[in-house]
Amino acid sequence: MLTDQQQRHASEILQKASTLGTPAAGVCIQVLGEESLDWEPEILSEAIVRATGKAAHPDVLQRIYAISSLLDNDMFFRLPEVFHSVCATLLDPDEHLVTMTKPPTPLEVMWSCTEAQLLLGDSFSVRRFTPNVRRYCGAILLFEDLRVAPQGLEFADFPESIFPDTDLMSDEVMASSFWKDQEDRLTELSKARTALIEGYADQMSELAKLGADAGKTEALHKKLLTL
Repeated sequence: MLTDQQQRHASEILQKASTLGTPAAGVCIQVLGEESLDWEPEILSEAIVRATGKAAHPDVLQRIYAISSLLDNDMFFRLPEVFHSVCATLLDPDEHLVTMTKPPTPLEVMWSCTEAQLLLGDSFSVRRFTPNVRRYCGAILLFEDLRVAPQGLEFADFPESIFPDTDLMSDEVMASSFWKDQEDRLTELSKARTALIEGYADQMSELAKLGADAGKTEALHKKLLTL
């Protein structure tokens, strides 16, 4: 049974549009029990209102559903459409997931794989990604004109034909400018990922106020420092 203060704290976390998937799922576990992540969206949404007094932010609810999908099966690793759905939800929920008309951004894919790794622990392995998912990840990066995989997306499959033509690369100035642009963009993505990890750590630490194991929270902090 949560105290009134804990209920208010849980409500505040779930109402923030910036609350990430795993911390939000953690709140549900603390407030409603682990089985809540298996509930249908309508049931979970109503249960949150009854337990905390207020509705969760729609984006946060979508992130919780994506986390449930990661925990429920391995389709994230096997099917491009599920990979797309999770990556288009965990950071910046997309309103049109079914059509797959708008690919997730490289940062969204980076973060989704990072959060999946943190969530799944030892069961996360890039070897689990099927060739179709690897190719789809490569296509997402190519859509943004990235020819080198960012950190954590080294499994992306780039066809040889996508690399700059030999005429362009034979010009030293053009080649240098091209690769410098790629390096700069990868650096910016890495910085954004680091900022998200720091925010994730702060959000996870808030779960201790709801009764989560403080020792596990500290262990997570140490793990995050290695990413």
